[in-house]
Amino acid sequence: MKKKFLILPLLILALVACDQEEPAEVSSETETPVVTEVDEAEVTDEEADVPTEAIDLSTHDHAKFTLDYPSDLEIETILDEVNDIVRFSDGETDETIMELRVMEGNRVGFLEPVPTGDTLDFENGKWNVAVNETGYCDGPGCGAPFTAYTYYDEANNQSFVLHFMNQTVETESSKLIAESFSLKPISIYTNDQFSINHTDEYSPVTEDSTTEFSFGRGMEVVIQKTQEFSPIEGANEIGNIELVDGTATTWLYEFDETCEGPSCGPTLFYTLEDPETNTIYAVYFYGESEESDEILQLIQSLRIL
Repeated sequence: MKKKFLILPLLILALVACDQEEPAEVSSETETPVVTEVDEAEVTDEEADVPTEAIDLSTHDHAKFTLDYPSDLEIETILDEVNDIVRFSDGETDETIMELRVMEGNRVGFLEPVPTGDTLDFENGKWNVAVNETGYCDGPGCGAPFTAYTYYDEANNQSFVLHFMNQTVETESSKLIAESFSLKPISIYTNDQFSINHTDEYSPVTEDSTTEFSFGRGMEVVIQKTQEFSPIEGANEIGNIELVDGTATTWLYEFDETCEGPSCGPTLFYTLEDPETNTIYAVYFYGESEESDEILQLIQSLRIL
C-alpha cells in the first residue's frame, strides 16, 4: 500500500512538470517571429524604391498645364492634327520615359489602356489609373507596356493622358509626378477665320475688326492679304515652327534705343501663310523678345478655319 501511495504522488508531479514545460515551448514559438522576423531590409527596400530622379524634379510650364518631371530628362514637343504631345526622354538613349498627350474630345482610351479602378487626385481634378501590359499594337509590332493616368476635361472637351513607359504598376515616383499635374484656366478663341488658345492673361480684348484681333498682355492677331503684308521694319527672321496648317516663320524685332514711344520695345511675332486664300496670319507678342513655353504652346494652337 505504501508503494502505491508513493507512485501516485510521483505521477502527479510528473504531470505537473509536463504542464509547465508545454507553455514555455508555445511562448518561445510565439515570441520568435515577433521579435526577430520583422524584415527591416524589406522596409528599407520599399523606401529605396522611390527613384532618385523623383526627388530632383523640375516643372514643365505648358500653356494648358504644369507638370513636374525628373530633371535629367529631355523635353520634346510634338504637334499633329490629333495630338499635342510632350515627350520626356533619356538624353543618352533617346528612350521615352514618360509622355503627356493632350487630345481634343474624349479620348482617354487612346492606346487601349485597361482601367484598374484606382484614382489619384491632382490639384484641380482626379486621374483614372489604367495599364496596358502588352503595349499598344498597331502594325507589325507592339509598343512598350505602360501605366497611364487619364483625365477628360469636359469643360474644354479635351483629354489628358500621362504615360509612364515600361512599367505596369504605379510607383512612388509616378504618383508623385501625376499628383503635381495642374490644369491652367485655358480657353479657345474662335471666329470664322481662325481659332487660337489663350490663358486668362491673353484673354480677347476687342472684336470690332475683321482683320485685327487684340488680346491681353500685348498679343495681337492680324490678318492680311499676302501682297499687302510686310514685317516690322528692322525685324529679323530667326527660325520656323511647324503648325497644323503649315510652317510659320518666327521673327524678332529688337529694342531700338533711338526710338521713342510704346511701340519701340522688342516684339516677337509669327507669320503663317494660307496659300488657298492668299492670306497671311501674323501673331504678335509685343514686349516679348524670347520664346517662352507658353508662347510656343499658344502659337502651336493656331488653326486656320
